[in-house]
Amino acid sequence: LLASDPSERTRKQVSDKCSFYRVPLLTLSLTKEELGRACGLDELSSCAVMDPQFARAVTDLAGTP
Repeated sequence: LLASDPSERTRKQVSDKCSFYRVPLLTLSLTKEELGRACGLDELSSCAVMDPQFARAVTDLAGTP
């Protein structure tokens, strides 16, 4: 998951890693502050969903294969 407002450098790093490992990347409409608060932090540019079933549910809800 990627916040809507990370730096271009962060956006590229996350995108490149996801492409390399063939991991779906979802860009959210949430800001870094909003994503951070949702995860119990001040700010967060990106986060990974590690649980396979939860990841599938997230991608299903987002309409991503």
